[in-house]
Amino acid sequence: MGEQRFVEQLAYVRAYPAELPVLSGLLPGAETPVQILIGRDDEVVPVENAEFLHDRLPVSKLDIIYAGHFAREEAPDPYAEVVTCWWQAN
Repeated sequence: MGEQRFVEQLAYVRAYPAELPVLSGLLPGAETPVQILIGRDDEVVPVENAEFLHDRLPVSKLDIIYAGHFAREEAPDPYAEVVTCWWQAN
């Protein structure tokens, strides 16, 4: 199951560099609070991408946990803690 999701996400990840200039201009205007959660060892989406978003979103929180691309499956307890804290705070 995880492998199929991985394949489905590749098109999005490959398009990211081309879409980045458009996205970059839109992010500062986002008013919705955003929780950014990424696995430190993600081999598909680099941590730099999460940091890029965090630096440009005016109301964001960035958490990096010890996991790979499928963080919620690889590190369910830290993942759940971040998500739960986010819900409680927002």
